Amino acid sequence: MSFAPEELFAAAIAAVAFLAGILFWRARAKRTRSVGLRVDAGPANLRFTCAGCSGKFTHSRRTISAWEKGGRSFFCNACHTKWQSTHASSGHGRGARIITGERPAKSGCLGVFVVLLAIPAVLALAVLQYA
Repeated sequence: MSFAPEELFAAAIAAVAFLAGILFWRARAKRTRSVGLRVDAGPANLRFTCAGCSGKFTHSRRTISAWEKGGRSFFCNACHTKWQSTHASSGHGRGARIITGERPAKSGCLGVFVVLLAIPAVLALAVLQYA
């Protein structure tokens, strides 16, 4: 069974578009760190026990944000402020990635884009060579 070069090229373009759609859909899904399931809107309980002083406190925007990022041990505002004052000079914080040279969590996808462009080009060249 023989296919025309145009049919093979169209099939390759369709496959690349399908893969790009799947990758785009997976990238947009909100996931947890370990399992990959969708994250709920917020913690189940309105109150939490501080990991520093063991007091009971109501969640704030800061603790809810930490919960959404995967944190499960929270500190009250006083303990959090105390922790920040002791760790402010050690280089940990928002500028730590720049200082340590770590890659950002969401890096570019240039390599994937180049591979996705190269696949149809290689298939087209193969079809033209052997057809």
